[in-house]
Amino acid sequence: MPKGNRLTMISLHHLLATLSSCVLVCSGVDKYVSRVAGIVDPSGPAGKAGSVLARVQWVAWKEVEVADIIEDLQRHKLSLNLMLSITQW
Repeated sequence: MPKGNRLTMISLHHLLATLSSCVLVCSGVDKYVSRVAGIVDPSGPAGKAGSVLARVQWVAWKEVEVADIIEDLQRHKLSLNLMLSITQW
């Protein structure tokens, strides 16, 4: 099958949806990393930096949410890998 025909197997809508979802997940990861790193949110109250122990406790408390983010990232990775495999096949 010619390479051009394989590209038609990938819907532009699916590609855009996957990439948009990746951006949203990336924003969520950025938000969590900023909290863990002690970076203060400009829209929130100042001085929330906290100690290393407080950061570790926060991560442990949010373990389920972090696992959900990892699952989303893996799902998007699989989708993108499948699209790339189709184009390279």
